[in-house]
Amino acid sequence: SQALRFDSHFESGNLLRAIQIGPNEFELHLETDDDATSNFFSDYSTHKRSPSYWFYFSVENLRVGESYTFHVTGFSNIESLFGNT
Repeated sequence: SQALRFDSHFESGNLLRAIQIGPNEFELHLETDDDATSNFFSDYSTHKRSPSYWFYFSVENLRVGESYTFHVTGFSNIESLFGNT
């Protein structure tokens, strides 16, 4: 069987890396908005890194009848998503 293929090399794709941690279990690291736009900043020392609020990537070679677990990391905390600010 073929290994899963993760891809985010398209507009708005933000998967930085996928690491297999079990037979059908993967840890997915998101690229922050800062990573995607870092070329626009000339002074990295004054630019604070921020978490992602979304994810967008594709996965190929999934097998019918198989279950998969994806642990997506790099999201913002729940307070900033649902807070009143």
